Amino acid sequence: SNSNSNSNSNSNSSKSQFGAPAPGAYQRGGGSNATTARVRKQQRVFEANDGLIYVPNFLPEQDYQRVLKACRAMRSKLRREKGCAIARNRRGRYVPQRHVVTSTFTHPTVVQALAAMSNSPKLRVADFPVEFRVYPSGSFMDWHRDCLLYQTPQLEVVFCVENSSDSRTEWIDLGGEVHGVWTEPNSLIAVRAGAVRHRVTPVRSGERSILKLVYTETLARAPGYEDNLDTY
Repeated sequence: SNSNSNSNSNSNSSKSQFGAPAPGAYQRGGGSNATTARVRKQQRVFEANDGLIYVPNFLPEQDYQRVLKACRAMRSKLRREKGCAIARNRRGRYVPQRHVVTSTFTHPTVVQALAAMSNSPKLRVADFPVEFRVYPSGSFMDWHRDCLLYQTPQLEVVFCVENSSDSRTEWIDLGGEVHGVWTEPNSLIAVRAGAVRHRVTPVRSGERSILKLVYTETLARAPGYEDNLDTY
C-alpha cells in the first residue's frame, strides 16, 4: 500500500462523511455493480483470513483530520493500561460518548460499511466504550484471539490514527499462513472475536496510536465483558 498518497491526493477529492466518499473509503450502499463486487471481495478476504480484513484509506480526508485532531487533544490524559496479560507498555483512555471520535465511528454509514465487509447484516454499535491507545517504544501485543464480549462474537475494529513506528500487525489465515502489514494512518483492521489469531509486533522505534472500537449483533453480554472493563 502507498502510505504517502493519502494526505496529498485525498485532501482535494474527499468530502465529509455526509458527502461523496473518496475511493477506498467507506461508501454508502446503493447496489451498483462496482459496490457489490467490492463488498463481495471484502467478504471473501475477511473469511479467508479467519475473520480479519485490513482496509486502508477508510475515512474521507476531512473526517480523518477531525479524528486526528481530537485524538491528539486526548494524549495529555493517557494512563498506563492494567490487567492485560498479553500486552506490554501500552497507554490509553476511554473516549467519552459525546465526542467527535465516537460520533464519527457510530455514524450509520460507517456501521453499514463494517456490516457489509464482515457479512454481519445485524451489526450495530456496541455498548462497550471506545478506547484510544498509544503504543510507545517497547510496547507490543502477543499472539491471541479476541475475547468474546457478547454472546455472538463481536467485531473489533482497530483504526490507526498515527504511525511512525516499525511495528506490524500480523495474523494467521485459515490455511495457516502468516500475514503482516504496517498499518498506515486512516486504515483499519476489523477482526471477528474468538476467531483469527493475531498480534502486534514490538515497537522498537517511533510510536503508533489507534482507536479500538466494538460492534456487535447482540447486546447480550458474555462473561468476558466485565473482565475487560476498568482497563485504565
